[in-house]
Amino acid sequence: MDVPGRAGFEEQVLRLRGRLSLWISLRMGPLLRARVSEEDVFQETLLEACRSYGTFREDGEDSFRRWLFSVAENRIKDLHKYHAAQRRHPQREAPTDSERAMLDRLSAGLPTPSSHVRRKELVELLTGGIAKLPAPEREVLELRALEDLSFKEVAARTGRSEASAAALYAKAMLALKRELRA
Repeated sequence: MDVPGRAGFEEQVLRLRGRLSLWISLRMGPLLRARVSEEDVFQETLLEACRSYGTFREDGEDSFRRWLFSVAENRIKDLHKYHAAQRRHPQREAPTDSERAMLDRLSAGLPTPSSHVRRKELVELLTGGIAKLPAPEREVLELRALEDLSFKEVAARTGRSEASAAALYAKAMLALKRELRA
């Protein structure tokens, strides 16, 4: 399948790669984490995004980011269902040659095995620290830092005022900083 605007797609994915990877790691539950790695979910997300890119419609400055994160959310949900049912269909999951080539280009800048281990340890520290935050602080932190929403958008999503969202974010960042120093 030839994806329209592939160069723009790849450029935007490369720009969001780190944030998306951390966001996926935070969203994975224990069942999925026991069966697949964060990198596998990331690759599944990219593959699905590549396959469905023709459905993407530009709708403002952050529309691609919102769309890509929704693809990731849907992949995580699908993978949870899939692995919970313990069904595997490798032929249906295999990427096409053009999709494999795109995934190879996007993966070219990924870390070496040793830096991957260090990054994995850092991600585990971050996810552990974020998981310890109270739910309202964790939600605001994820929306602001990972989904890159403005405080106005965070306030609208959470039903809080902008000032309250900003205060919760600051509180979450301080708590996370203390947790990581410990």
